[in-house]
Amino acid sequence: MFRVYHPRRLLPFLLVILILTPMTGCTSEADDTQRSSTLNDGTNTSDNVTVNVNQIPPFSMTSHDGTSYSSHGLIGTSYVLYFSAQWCSHCHPTLTALDNVIPLNRLIIIGKDARPEYENMSQWKSETEESLNRTLDRPFCLGPEVAEDNGVAGIPFFRMVNETGIIVYEHMGLFTDEVEISRQWNLTWFGPPSNGSG
Repeated sequence: MFRVYHPRRLLPFLLVILILTPMTGCTSEADDTQRSSTLNDGTNTSDNVTVNVNQIPPFSMTSHDGTSYSSHGLIGTSYVLYFSAQWCSHCHPTLTALDNVIPLNRLIIIGKDARPEYENMSQWKSETEESLNRTLDRPFCLGPEVAEDNGVAGIPFFRMVNETGIIVYEHMGLFTDEVEISRQWNLTWFGPPSNGSG
């Protein structure tokens, strides 16, 4: 027999569901939820969870100007993979902060939305530059598979990768603290090798 519950009895249940529902990054609308992790040498994340050394998943992409980027080709240099989507204007402040801090040829912008209307990386670059009123001398790559391989659940999301291909730091959600971005980048770039050799 079907039982009807009084709305007042459902309220506590709905509140519990609402509290337990994770809000991680921008999925389709603005969201200020943040998650940061330091991932070098099995250190603790911001949630105090110990993680093992993480190698960046293998990837290969072509940018808006036809340049190829791959995990193998980037061994020997540190870089940042920034994941976003063409429709995510909420992601622009994070991109601006990264663009202000990360040196040229070290920041790769990756579109995670594979729908046909979002496949044109030159158009995305142009529209982003117009929206930000600045030139972005950065590669824009279509990489939904790369996003999936990196477990990108919400955007903006970025990973800092050291010269051996180890993910040293990652952040999901709005992030505009350029001092902290610079600090984490310096740890990625100038930190000790992750392979334990000196």
